[in-house]
Amino acid sequence: MKTETQIAQENIEDVRRVLKQLLSTSELHYKGLCFFHKASCQRFLEFLTDTMIINIDMCPKDNEEYIKNKITDLKQAIKLYEDDGI
Repeated sequence: MKTETQIAQENIEDVRRVLKQLLSTSELHYKGLCFFHKASCQRFLEFLTDTMIINIDMCPKDNEEYIKNKITDLKQAIKLYEDDGI
């Protein structure tokens, strides 16, 4: 028959194992989300740089400023992911 201490130790080990699995699963989930967001940012950046730079002369000044800010923002987001190894 197990003692209360042995049962407590087994329970603690089980909780640690389950938490480790949950953290591992969550980490993979969030890395996946980051990967997809980075890829989305890269596609949008490519679209903006390829399409909008050709037509930048036809853009109103407000849109031109918005596009420049968006390109900068996308580059910074991609860099953050790359710095984190994603």
